[in-house]
Amino acid sequence: MNPLLTAPTEFGALLQRFFTERLIQQQNVSPRTVAAYRDTLKLLLNYAGRATGKPPAMLALCNVDMALVLNFLTHLDTERHNTIRTHNARLAAV
Repeated sequence: MNPLLTAPTEFGALLQRFFTERLIQQQNVSPRTVAAYRDTLKLLLNYAGRATGKPPAMLALCNVDMALVLNFLTHLDTERHNTIRTHNARLAAV
């Protein structure tokens, strides 16, 4: 299997490149947008860690599938009482 999908270090590097290359360099997004995406991904990784039983640093891209993301969004709606607007912003960030 592709190491990009299975290696936690590759997943971390991919996330780092997403922030530095895609958001900041290519799209020139505002610092607030970067912070919003960062906060969403922190929430997602912490949720994924609890759901999979793996520490967030040991997660690989293959651990974040559609079912996990949908359960994460449900968690945000029911446990954190996110509004539809916040729900959609979190989904866009993921």
